[in-house]
Amino acid sequence: MISTPARPSLLRRLGLVAGRAWEVRLAAVFLLLIVLAAVLGPVLGEPAASVGDLTQIRQAPSAAHLLGTDDLGRDVLARVAVAAQTTIVLAVAAIAVAAVAGYTIGMLAALAPGWIATALRTLLDLWLAFPPLVIAIFISAVMRGSPAGVIVATAIAYMPQYARTMLNLVSGISGRDYVHVARMLGVGTPRVLGRHVIPNVGGPLWIQSASGIGDAMVTMSALSFLGLGIPLPAYDWGSLLADNLDRIFRDPAVVLGPAIAITVVGIMFSFIGEAGALALDPQRWSSPRVRRAKGSAPAAEPAPAEDAAPSLAAMAAPGGDLVLDIAGLRVSYPAEGGRRDVLHGIELRVGSGQVVGLVGESGSGKSTVAMSVADLLPSTAERSADRLVVTGTDASAGGLDRAAARVSVVFQDPMASLTPTMRIGTQLREAMGPRGGATRAERRRSALAALADMRIADPERRVPLLPARAVRRDASARHARDRDAARAAAAHRR
Repeated sequence: MISTPARPSLLRRLGLVAGRAWEVRLAAVFLLLIVLAAVLGPVLGEPAASVGDLTQIRQAPSAAHLLGTDDLGRDVLARVAVAAQTTIVLAVAAIAVAAVAGYTIGMLAALAPGWIATALRTLLDLWLAFPPLVIAIFISAVMRGSPAGVIVATAIAYMPQYARTMLNLVSGISGRDYVHVARMLGVGTPRVLGRHVIPNVGGPLWIQSASGIGDAMVTMSALSFLGLGIPLPAYDWGSLLADNLDRIFRDPAVVLGPAIAITVVGIMFSFIGEAGALALDPQRWSSPRVRRAKGSAPAAEPAPAEDAAPSLAAMAAPGGDLVLDIAGLRVSYPAEGGRRDVLHGIELRVGSGQVVGLVGESGSGKSTVAMSVADLLPSTAERSADRLVVTGTDASAGGLDRAAARVSVVFQDPMASLTPTMRIGTQLREAMGPRGGATRAERRRSALAALADMRIADPERRVPLLPARAVRRDASARHARDRDAARAAAAHRR
């Protein structure tokens, strides 16, 4: 028996990937070091970081003070350790705010209708015209330097970059066939985003967010260097750089200490981003659980059934009832100076059980006709028809959404119709909806029956797989069969 495993948690996925990728194991070590630095830094650095010794003012590095001392005789290494908590917490908070707000703005810009999307995209273009550091300096100067002000200034500075990334990713994914299929099946926008869009863009977003923490630390250090960072008595690594910059040629270790800390922690966060992206990639951690009775042999792949199928000539013959009746179909899109027709005067009648082929060169509008009937045209398209009857429903004056619910579109590339991050069985059960049965088990049986009707060999073994894994397994099986056949032919010739 084959069962479809539940989607593991992020920590479980990290554990599964860690056994295969050294980057994840290294990132786990880095994350532990960062947490220990933020938690234990103030404990280990005090009181040497705040209590000065006037007899040890501006000392060079020595065994007692590995990075030297500052103007008040305080140990610089201890102050670097104490500043770790402030620097890391502020940078993580700023990027968290920038990521949440920026990704939300980017998603709205990609999915909002009409003028709202245009306004948001124009705003992002203007926003991105200014360097992040300039924006951070301006906002921090207005907010007069405070921890909250530094977080807000840094977040607003990097927000448009995150918004632009989300806009580009969602715009690309939302045009995929499997998103159109989900919309055609009546899946709501929140569910489409949660199940079909966000899982497919999570990796790049995670990498950008984690890597951005290093950028935020550099920006906050620049603000502190200019006197616009967190006010005294608090301090971060940027403050330590500013306080000791005049000694960079005489005692470079005093300045290199906080500079190296910023660089190393930024690199560590980049590795953590790569590890998170690996954990979000289902191809790296998913594996179906196959249970067989003890001692049973794996089932051989059955040959496709040879039962009689209706001939093409019979399917091309007109049927008794019309399932599609189109006259005067027109589709137009915005163009310079108004709108431009991409289809006009389309007439088409399809009877029950009939097969009709639309022949034309690439770009002639064959897919647009199908998308018009299935109500899958973009929001910018305008559709009209003198007569449009779909499965008995007159949709020429409205109501196409109800009629389109009974229409399915099979796109040219089957792989493009399946969400890469969802198992085949899950997608089939979702597509069938109430028609597949009231319970999960009934819908699973309906999904298996549908695969069998399409002459998919051994559907039980394919239901728990991700689409890409199923393709690789089929390719491996074909390669093995071809190899065995070649060996048998060679043995026969000998």
